Amino acid sequence: MSTSALPAAGDLVISPRRAPRTLSATARFIRRKPLGAAGALLLLVVTITALFAPQIARFNRLEFHAADAYTEPNRTYWFGTDQNGRDIFSRVVWGARISLHVGALTVLFGTTFGLAFGLVSAYAGGKLDFWAQRVVDSFQAFPALFLALALTTALGRTITNVGIALAVVTWPAASRVIRSAVLSQKQMTYVEAARATGAGTMRILLRHLLPNVMSVFIVMATAALAQAILVEASLSFLGVGVPPPEPSWGLMLLEAQAKAVRAPWLAVFPGLAITVAVFGFNLFGDALRDFLDPRLRGR
Repeated sequence: MSTSALPAAGDLVISPRRAPRTLSATARFIRRKPLGAAGALLLLVVTITALFAPQIARFNRLEFHAADAYTEPNRTYWFGTDQNGRDIFSRVVWGARISLHVGALTVLFGTTFGLAFGLVSAYAGGKLDFWAQRVVDSFQAFPALFLALALTTALGRTITNVGIALAVVTWPAASRVIRSAVLSQKQMTYVEAARATGAGTMRILLRHLLPNVMSVFIVMATAALAQAILVEASLSFLGVGVPPPEPSWGLMLLEAQAKAVRAPWLAVFPGLAITVAVFGFNLFGDALRDFLDPRLRGR
């Protein structure tokens, strides 16, 4: 069976020779998946906002303007101010950096570990695979939000600890998906051919199986980022996430609930930020899954 329809490892590296192919693939993605392209645009906006938060923010995110407390949106305070006179626009901008920081930690430690765990478990098979899946079952027995809440409480309320807690929550699902993909790929003739030529286990894993499940990993990473943003906001709203006075979007919603009727902008703009970020990741992830799946490319 041929594996030419599957993405090779080299396709993930953009070089000058491959630039035309990359541009062509991007144009084809935009043409076939306009909603996915819209999601990618939203993600680009959120990412640029996070990276250049100090330049985009109009005021210091922690700066008080007591005389301007509960000011409605105007030319000076584009999104209004909170009970302490802090600029909501600046805090929403900095909140993007916190959300992406937590999301990046989740993917780096959670989804990547799930990739390695599922890859080794599926290829090894036998008793190792059996007991590895029992470990996964034990983690998935707990509701994700409950486990993240417990871990954050135990580790302490810092941005890094929130990211680590979400990584622990994320890796079991990533491991299961990757394991399924590897179980399918390891039956292919190219794996048997690699064994016949004397390729060792590490070479088969890294040079043959890993490149052919990278498309699955990329889609899982986008889904994990969206989930991380949502769960981090939920933890902060419950009061166990990123500690104040850092402007987490969930924490801003928590602070807004007492004055939402008097000052609705306190809840509207952080809520919109969460919606845009999660919606963008989900749109892009769904479109990317369809685009990278050989069975769905013609749709």
